[in-house]
Amino acid sequence: SNSQNIGEGQAPSKKPSTSPLIFALLAGLGFGLFFVFIAQVESTAVFAPLVVSRLAIIVVAIGLLIIQRQAIPNPLRNPAGVVAGLFDVGGNVLFLFAKQYARFDVASVLSSLYPASTVLLSWLILKERLSKTQVLGLLICLVAVGLISI
Repeated sequence: SNSQNIGEGQAPSKKPSTSPLIFALLAGLGFGLFFVFIAQVESTAVFAPLVVSRLAIIVVAIGLLIIQRQAIPNPLRNPAGVVAGLFDVGGNVLFLFAKQYARFDVASVLSSLYPASTVLLSWLILKERLSKTQVLGLLICLVAVGLISI
């Protein structure tokens, strides 16, 4: 149900697993490395990195589908996936513009607010409940990003 606390939607297991935390940490490292490497692209090549990164995503995704013996999904059957993809591409395009016209450190720190915005959007749109700890974390995140960007 949408009224669960964010992150508590899974059935409790007998033994806590560290693998979700490891996957989350590796994902964060991957996003950070993406920002660092995307900053290495020439400032005149705004859209070339997006084409290259999307091609890499397509190759990896098709490879995983083949390994798992799954069919390539029909985008018309999953419009939410298409919309999510459009937001993903839009966010990357806007980051590239920010990188081109602002200092990289400021652009990357401000764009790193996306986890906080994800939690806020889950609260606003999906009516997820936020715990006191999550609200405190959001406030600390906002203060920290503000301090880092000045």
